[in-house]
Amino acid sequence: MKTYTAINLIARPKGGPIGPELFEVITKDVPIAGEGQILVKQTHMSLDPAMFGWMSADTESYIPPVELGTVMRSSGIGQVIESNHADYQVGDRVMGLLGWQEYILSDGTGLNKVQAPLPDEAILSVFALPGLTATQGLFSIGKPKKGETIVVSGAAGSVGSIVGQLAKAEGLTVIGVVGSDEKAHWIVNELGFDHAINYKTDDIAEKLAELTPKGIDVYFENTVYFRG
Repeated sequence: MKTYTAINLIARPKGGPIGPELFEVITKDVPIAGEGQILVKQTHMSLDPAMFGWMSADTESYIPPVELGTVMRSSGIGQVIESNHADYQVGDRVMGLLGWQEYILSDGTGLNKVQAPLPDEAILSVFALPGLTATQGLFSIGKPKKGETIVVSGAAGSVGSIVGQLAKAEGLTVIGVVGSDEKAHWIVNELGFDHAINYKTDDIAEKLAELTPKGIDVYFENTVYFRG
């Protein structure tokens, strides 16, 4: 029988870098779709900062922790290769929390069809966790208005880079905080940020005072949101 690879979480992080000792690589038999089920072959998986929290034992979080001994949770996108489900056809692209595994047997719960003519990588960026975090944080919490000034930390990351571009499109002055001159050049010259601050070499307080003479209206910190 054909087999596939999956990765289980077997231990909790205790601070510091995450290493291979937290995981176990296993081999499983590729399942067959039963009545009302589909078999999905995953093509791309997303590696998101939120996954660190999912590995912890925190039961008070917005989502339960990954149970030890089960497949590590992650966003992913794939293609239906076998279907006994009326709502899915072979060849459909789907996305959801597919986990670190090559194949997923599902009844469709938690899956969304992907119809946008975009590459898988773009789908996982714009429509999965990074895009959702950026749009919900900026528009639902920050509530930006044209002419305001926003400061984005982690501005070259998956979420911050989207936030900055959205804010610029809304007519804000956008300042990004990054950790290298290369990233500073990228967010200003390619993403359209107005200014960049390198927190490793610049005096942040001094630079912010210089760049925001009228103050800061929205601060997007990527994990905590403040509106001034």
